[in-house]
Amino acid sequence: MIRLAEPADAPALTRIARAAFAEYEAEIGQVPPPALQDFPTDIAAGRVWISGAPPDTYAVAFEKGNLWFLENIAVAPDAQGRGLGRKMIAFAEDEGRRRGHDRIALYTNAKMTGNLALYPALGYDETGKRREHGLDRVYFEKRL
Repeated sequence: MIRLAEPADAPALTRIARAAFAEYEAEIGQVPPPALQDFPTDIAAGRVWISGAPPDTYAVAFEKGNLWFLENIAVAPDAQGRGLGRKMIAFAEDEGRRRGHDRIALYTNAKMTGNLALYPALGYDETGKRREHGLDRVYFEKRL
């Protein structure tokens, strides 16, 4: 079951984010920004959905201009490999569609090579590459 996160979920989500993105820290040369998500603020804004009890997967998504934007998604390392990330991405797409959006956008770090293969496999088209905040980012969009 996927539900909106509540304030009490923030510590668990912080642990998931830090653990899920820790493997990229050395390669990127800094703590990846998704590992530093401000969960209390985003939960208060109604931007965070979770699954699992206790939570093992989350997504942070919101309206950004005329797009539905998937800012962050992670699966706890001990829950990876079961399709939970794909289910959460599908949920985020459905939520964007439910809110009247016809496109979803996201970006990933260029060094997160698994994501560079995953998003096109899920129907996302690469829309650009930019260096921002010292990071090489690859942008994707998908029609909903």
